Amino acid sequence: MSSERTPSPGPPRTTGGGAAVPSVTAVTAGTAVALFVLGSLSYLPAGYLLRYANLALTDRPGRAAAIALGALAVALLHERVVRGALYPALRVHLRAGMPAALTAVAGALVPLAARLLLFPVPGVNGVVVVTHAALVEVALSLGVCWLALATGRTLPGAIALSLVWLCRAVVVVSFKGGAVPLMEILAALAGGWLAAWVLRDVLEPHRAALLGE
Repeated sequence: MSSERTPSPGPPRTTGGGAAVPSVTAVTAGTAVALFVLGSLSYLPAGYLLRYANLALTDRPGRAAAIALGALAVALLHERVVRGALYPALRVHLRAGMPAALTAVAGALVPLAARLLLFPVPGVNGVVVVTHAALVEVALSLGVCWLALATGRTLPGAIALSLVWLCRAVVVVSFKGGAVPLMEILAALAGGWLAAWVLRDVLEPHRAALLGE
């Protein structure tokens, strides 16, 4: 729907340097979302196969369903505000690169708060827990910025984040040591990188503007 399209300074969509940006098909956007989700969650099978983590399905399906539905509703609204309004506004006033970085941080605040509230990590230093969670959420948020930038829509990012949260609600992860938390950070970065790789042709003008080419 047109209401889900990320606002831009004016048609056609352009980079900060004025270069026209090609459009993205639904298939390409869907592929980018799928790889974002798979990449971001890759730490789960990797941790299990390497015997760093144990995985199980939640024994509280009602809570999981409530979290999943709540995540979808919040993500739809959150993305319209952060990636649909804040991000384009910053792109008008700031040089290339800065809007995505600032929006990534702003877009991580609500997921970070929700994560700390819904999935506490008892027995671990609070500073370590917050730092790890913040790194993961900022990495995910940056990837969603690339989705919004390339597609011109907030819906792909909302769907991607909702699927990540669905997995968080359904899959219970138990682990010891720092291997799995580190893998989660790397996976969050990988998810954004995979999405950007799929959308590389559309993101190329923005990369060129960032590098001043």
